Amino acid sequence: MPAILFGIIKWTGIVVGIILLLLLVLILLILFVPVRYEIRAVLPPDGEGDILTRFGATAKVSWLLKIVRGRLLFENKEVSLWAKALFFTILPRESREETKAEQMTDAEREKVSAAIDESEEKDNLISPKADTATEIDMHLDLDDTHTDSVSYNEPDDQEEKAPKAAKPSRALKWKIPDPVSIIWNILDKIFSFIDMIFKAVDALWTLLNDTDALASKIEYTLEKGCVRIEMIRRLIESPEFERGFGLGKKGIYKVLKDIMPCKITGEVTYGMGDPADTANLLAIAGPILAYTDNRLDIYPDFDRKYLDLDIDIKGRIRIFVLLYWGAVLFFNKDIREVIRRFKKIFA
Repeated sequence: MPAILFGIIKWTGIVVGIILLLLLVLILLILFVPVRYEIRAVLPPDGEGDILTRFGATAKVSWLLKIVRGRLLFENKEVSLWAKALFFTILPRESREETKAEQMTDAEREKVSAAIDESEEKDNLISPKADTATEIDMHLDLDDTHTDSVSYNEPDDQEEKAPKAAKPSRALKWKIPDPVSIIWNILDKIFSFIDMIFKAVDALWTLLNDTDALASKIEYTLEKGCVRIEMIRRLIESPEFERGFGLGKKGIYKVLKDIMPCKITGEVTYGMGDPADTANLLAIAGPILAYTDNRLDIYPDFDRKYLDLDIDIKGRIRIFVLLYWGAVLFFNKDIREVIRRFKKIFA
């Protein structure tokens, strides 16, 4: 019996150890195996439509020998996305009805189309009866309207025979205004104007009386702003800010260096329509050429307004670098102290 228990414990420990080892290997792979990306942008010079219609771009992402991969495609102002892990499609998720329709054989599709045709033929057979019924209803309606018109015309003849009543006279009648109402309206307008003058004088008087309070408020606001400026100056000159700023600058530089493209190749031909603007843009693009080790060819066209590009960008992102510098910057005492003091200043 003890030997059986010892064997169970031993094999349980072995299984747990293997699972933990696999988890450790998976975590190390996620941290240290980089995520590789590739971006390709193409804009042909000639074509129909505007720039967005002619522009096309593809972004590919892969990890661990393309076991996990994805692609983002922009073409004809439309965006499409798909992602796969091994042989399983993660995005886009197709509905069950679409997958069933794709898996249907030709015989099943013919059966479905035949059933649809039969239903349409039945509808066509039923429709003439409905048309005849509607025609009968229309004839009945016409007969009703005819009888109504006859019955309506009979009393009109009787009315013509009867003597016509005398029409009322349309002479204009002048109404004499009441002098009391006129005087009352004039007095009402005068009193409303006097009331408006009194309100304006009262507002001006209160403003003149509150000049001291207004001046004190302005003085308090300016004094508070000066105090905040002084506190910010002291914070910037503090050793905590200096150490935290140096560490943050170093961390951002490391992260940007890791995620920046490793290789940029392609050709760009452009023209601004003005030789001076074309030359200025070429001068700005000089540092980009130095960064790409002259693998990106830029050709200026000084005679016309023109754009033709075909660029391929490749790079990688290591999760370990992002997590490491994120943790370093988040748990640093100097940076936390600087953030706390900034919150206190602007509270």
